[in-house]
Amino acid sequence: MPKQAYPGVVAYESAIQNPSRFFLDSELQQAKFAQKPGGGTKLITGNYAIVYKAELPSGTYALRVFHKQPLPEMKDRYEAISSYLSRFSAPYFVEYRYLDNEVLAQGERRPVILMKWVNGISLDEYMNQYHQDKGAMLYLAGRFFGVVAGLIGLKMSHCDWQGGNAIFDSTTGEIILVDYDDTFAPIVPLVGSKSNGLGKEDYQHPKRKKAFFCEKTDNFSQLLIYFSFALLSKKPELYGKFNNGDNIIFTKQDFLDPGNTPAWKEARILNDKLVDGLMDILVDACKKGPDELSQIPNLVDVINDIGEALPPGKRPTIQAQPTTTVIPPTATPTTARPQAPTTTTPTARPTAVL
Repeated sequence: MPKQAYPGVVAYESAIQNPSRFFLDSELQQAKFAQKPGGGTKLITGNYAIVYKAELPSGTYALRVFHKQPLPEMKDRYEAISSYLSRFSAPYFVEYRYLDNEVLAQGERRPVILMKWVNGISLDEYMNQYHQDKGAMLYLAGRFFGVVAGLIGLKMSHCDWQGGNAIFDSTTGEIILVDYDDTFAPIVPLVGSKSNGLGKEDYQHPKRKKAFFCEKTDNFSQLLIYFSFALLSKKPELYGKFNNGDNIIFTKQDFLDPGNTPAWKEARILNDKLVDGLMDILVDACKKGPDELSQIPNLVDVINDIGEALPPGKRPTIQAQPTTTVIPPTATPTTARPQAPTTTTPTARPTAVL
């Protein structure tokens, strides 16, 4: 008998319509799920999960259910990441509840992740709105650098940097990372394991393999994103010329022909010290094989070596109603925790990197 497909939207709809019967958590049993104006349940479908907006007695949350079979060790991974982050104050990560065997779908209990619902805009949406605003792009680059410095200090990698997995919080003006399915932390069972996926190809090294799962996995993506922000702050029309909805400026095809495609040539003619320095590093990185990816330097070291960074920008005032996005709830720590670095002015190497 062929293996039954993992539940999809139709299968989960029974639980959404009758939460008291299909959920085990006492709060989820009382959930009221958001509806579309014309009828039907509001939902967001991603690569691995479906997200519903739920009003619970304790507040508004997002319920994330899987429509693809999660890794058997997914629960242990999420618990390990939560345990590791509990030692630090890292505002770009937020806590979550992984509930195993929670919702009944297709005759079996399935895991869910419960996350607090907040308003914000994804990096994709931010760039769509503000790529022509130099101050806004410089501000975004500064916030991004702070997150990168923090991750380096924590020896962590998100492993799936892309425009939809980083949220610009419209309240705090900070970047929040979401979707931790592939996140690496230096803790068992993550050390020595493999990533669940390889991320979006227009953000990842073309030779990346699942076995390259460590604190250095993000180095290529982070260099690429900062490089792209630098280009947009100096020549915003590159966004309209090269953005395809799934990237910023560069694509996998550019990585396979480093330095020679139109996007690379547009960068080189700017004759800018920072742009040239970042481009040299990225072109060299693109030429590395799968066993050499750990040699790609991190963004903080590159900026220190170049001796120049993007200047501070100005936080934009978001006029339009922001797209509602989900992030896990932030827990209030009972004891002080060490701060992970969030430096946004990259003039000195963060002490936690040493």
